[in-house]
Formats: sequence, structure tokens, C-alpha cells
Amino acid sequence: MSNKEKEGSFKIYLVNPAPAAERIQFSFMTPRALPVLAAATPEEFKKEVRLVDQTIEEFPIEELCPGDLLGISIHTFNAIHGYELARKAKAAQATVVFGGPHASIFPEETLHYGDSVVVGDADLVWENLLQDYANGRLQSVYKGGRIEQENLKPARWDLMPLERYLVATVQTVRGCPKQCSFCSVWVQDGRVPRVRANDSIMEEVQYLYRAGFRLVFFADDNFYPYTQEDIAQARSVEDRTRLETGMQQRLDLLGRLASEVPSDMFFCTQITMEVADDPKYLEAMKQARVVG
Repeated sequence: MSNKEKEGSFKIYLVNPAPAAERIQFSFMTPRALPVLAAATPEEFKKEVRLVDQTIEEFPIEELCPGDLLGISIHTFNAIHGYELARKAKAAQATVVFGGPHASIFPEETLHYGDSVVVGDADLVWENLLQDYANGRLQSVYKGGRIEQENLKPARWDLMPLERYLVATVQTVRGCPKQCSFCSVWVQDGRVPRVRANDSIMEEVQYLYRAGFRLVFFADDNFYPYTQEDIAQARSVEDRTRLETGMQQRLDLLGRLASEVPSDMFFCTQITMEVADDPKYLEAMKQARVVG
């Protein structure tokens, strides 16, 4: 363990890995994990955080010092590139922590390439990991589980070069009540929707508008987390009330997007076809300029 690690004076790099062959200094869509994790970083470490999206820039491997910490977020499609970056980082005597969907499902695999792995949501457990690392007691596995919806925070977009992206991403809900055989969402993020507060969502959307974006992708597991069919088939009064309250919250969000966001901003999202049976929700989406 280096003196830098013992003293806690290490730099933190949060990385979205990608191959150099795809790099054109510009990307279609902002990654979400990096700025969200930056928002979850405790105040005492925030000055040392740098976000690196390899779809638009090289990772500054020459800047790495012994004891620096890399948090690499991987999906299956970019895992091999994350492992290659980890190899280079460890050669520079830096420490590597993996997270993201692939790491959550295959934590043992990632430990062949890194020093630690976060399984599940990193939003809360990230602070514990950083404190452990600063005090020389980094664990090999941190179980973040599924955080409660009140702990979902806006991303720190001020740390990203936003002028190099066409579309921004905002997440309004994690989890999906369905269990489609082709999808990993309900396995990893659960079947109980965890919905962010509308005030928090609006704050982030309006920030991105001021930053120059006119198209936002709602990077949700399912933008229609409460269906009319689910409400009709509720098994208890409590469950029906929960679903109806959730549906009203979504309609309120769409109403606020329609009335509080300038009319030249548009949205797209991921959603199940069940919404086709809900004319009221479809009309609210239309009014909110959810165009895709």
C-alpha cells in the first residue's frame, strides 16, 4: 500500500470504457453511470474526481500515480475494453474497482482483472468503499443491493464535456414490474419500480436545457411502470392505492414536462407496448413532447 493511499490523497477516475477504433471525439449519448457516481461521491473526495468517457477521449494513463483509484463501469458489450484498461492501470500501480450490470452479474469474473467489485446499485455503498480505501481496508466485494427511490439523485453533469454529446440521459425510474424472458432488468433491478421524485427529475432536465440540450433520453427500465391492467388486477386495497398513486405521479411528471420545460425540448424513452392500451397516458406523453 502506498503512502498516497494511506493518506487518502488519491485521485479518483470514473471510466466508461470503449475501444479506440470507435473514438471520433463526439458521442451520440451521454453515459449515465459516471455523473451519477460522481454525485454519490462524498464531499471530501469530490475535488479529486475525474470522469473519462472513452467513447470521446483517451484515458490519460500517463497521469496515473500509484494508489490512484479507477472505478470502471461495464456492460457485457464493453467488458473486454474495461479489462484491458484495468490491466494498464494495475501496471501503473493504481487500484481498480468494477461496477455496472456485467460486474453485478459476474462479480467473480471481474475480480480476475480488478481489486474490488460493486454488486448492484453503487449510489450509497460507493461512500463506504472510498472511506475504506482511504483507510487502507478496501474489501473485494461491496453489495449495494437496490437502493430506495428517495436515494436516487441527479447526475453531476458539470463534470462532463456536454458539448461533445447530442443527446443527454435522465433516469426517472429503476426496475420494471414485468419479467420478459429476453430482459435482464427485472433480475438485476427488481420488479418493484423505484421512482425518483418529480422535483429532482425536473431540476435535472432544466439543467440540461440550460446546458444546450434539446433532446433527452429517459434511460428508464420502463417509462410506464404502472399499468391500467396492473391497477385493475391489484390483489389488495393497499396494492391498488400504491399503483394508483404511482400512476398519478407519472402523469404529474408528464404534466410538468409539458408546462415547465421550453417547447423546443423533446424526449424519448424505453417503454412497454402496454401503454398502447392507455389513451390518457399516451396523450400526456404527447403533450410532454415524448416523441420516441
